[in-house]
Amino acid sequence: MSELFLFVRGAGFGLAALLCIKLWMDYRALWVGRLLLGVLLGLSAYLVLPFVDSGTPIKHLLVVAALAVTPWFWLFTLALFRDWDRLGVVPGVVHVAVVAAFMLLAITSYWSGRVDPVLAPESPLVWALFYSSYLFRVALLVLALAVVIGEWQQDLVESRRRLRTMLVAGGGAYMLATICAELLLAGREAPLALELWHSLVLLLILLLVSLWLLPRDNGLLATLDLPPVVGPSPPVAGPQTETSRGAGWPGRDGAPALSVTEQAWLEALRDFMDSQQGYHQSELTIRRLGEQLGIPEHRLRRLINQHLGHRNFSDYLNSYRLAEAAARLADPAQQELPVLTIALGVGYASLTPFNRAFKARFGQTPSAWRSDPRADEGG
Repeated sequence: MSELFLFVRGAGFGLAALLCIKLWMDYRALWVGRLLLGVLLGLSAYLVLPFVDSGTPIKHLLVVAALAVTPWFWLFTLALFRDWDRLGVVPGVVHVAVVAAFMLLAITSYWSGRVDPVLAPESPLVWALFYSSYLFRVALLVLALAVVIGEWQQDLVESRRRLRTMLVAGGGAYMLATICAELLLAGREAPLALELWHSLVLLLILLLVSLWLLPRDNGLLATLDLPPVVGPSPPVAGPQTETSRGAGWPGRDGAPALSVTEQAWLEALRDFMDSQQGYHQSELTIRRLGEQLGIPEHRLRRLINQHLGHRNFSDYLNSYRLAEAAARLADPAQQELPVLTIALGVGYASLTPFNRAFKARFGQTPSAWRSDPRADEGG
């Protein structure tokens, strides 16, 4: 069994190293690529840990790299599913502080139990640090899985919806299971059989990642809907700027041709949104929209994504709702109308999400937009 364990770990390390090279060569300009590279470097370190002598400096460095897998995974989910590269978002102070706090606690826990001769393994302080670091790790995993699941229904990108299930959610479940096993072991060495099964599962995950990253069609960029780019800067440096309702991202010319049925569906969708102002329905979802138009939900998702250029159903609705709200706020005849009334009138269920979406779209609050004499130029 030990020979099989060595083979599986070696195969996993080789595959992880190949993926790291791929990420560095093709995706280092993207935050998604950099963060996934951090995850894979940590997994590579974890795979070789059993074969490095204890107490050596390289052992400690490998442990630190392995501990960093969870925060990198959390940031990776944020970057991937919230379009950091597409919108020009960078990690903020809160992200850096959370990662720094986790690493400080995790490294302190590791060193207190193994390096500091004053603290014995039975010390209450050692156990407090041990369990605190694991609780922190579980919290980061829960946050990551919340990102994966949070906007699942709103996501219109088929490849990214599949990825939520096959890759990221599976990876999160794997790491959560690993944490539970380590907690049960409570610092004791795992049996060889358990280590072997763990290594086999990790190898399977790495194989799935390779099927996504290694093909020539650039699976990661296809998921992000970005052109192939290698360089020091992200390919997109600013947010989406639509000049009219329903306007899509550039590059819609590459969308597949519409069938006669799809053309009819698209016309029905445009009539429902433009003429009937269906977006006024505050509880409108992609499923309810499909039911009202008689379009299968998965076909409607593809239609809005590939032919109207939207990656998120909420963004699609906001393109209509915010355009009407901006026009009404700039209308002198509606100056006395409360902002809440306008928000409810265009389809928002409350004022808070309206204010948040409006500021993200126009860079100022609805009240500031109303008082700005340039408001009637920017709708």
